[in-house]
Amino acid sequence: MRFVAADEVMLSPAYGRDVCYVGAYTFGEEFARPFFDRFEHQMKKLGGRPHWGERLTSSREEARQLHRLYDLFDEVRREFDPKSTFVNDLIRDLMG
Repeated sequence: MRFVAADEVMLSPAYGRDVCYVGAYTFGEEFARPFFDRFEHQMKKLGGRPHWGERLTSSREEARQLHRLYDLFDEVRREFDPKSTFVNDLIRDLMG
């Protein structure tokens, strides 16, 4: 657990608000998947925004709702990477 001051990073969990990160880690994800799914569900109910460096289950629409600057980020991303050279599966799924 750690506390982080608000920032101005477009898709940050701390965008515009102070946050408390609650991390849950394990080795060998498959046996822990039910735990992580319940954990993520509870954190989202509390207004949590997932960290983009971790496992995500958010849909495109959910990501858009969680991050006020989602559309602006996607616009900037497309401008600087018009051929999607740096797009990975996560970005492809969440932003098209």
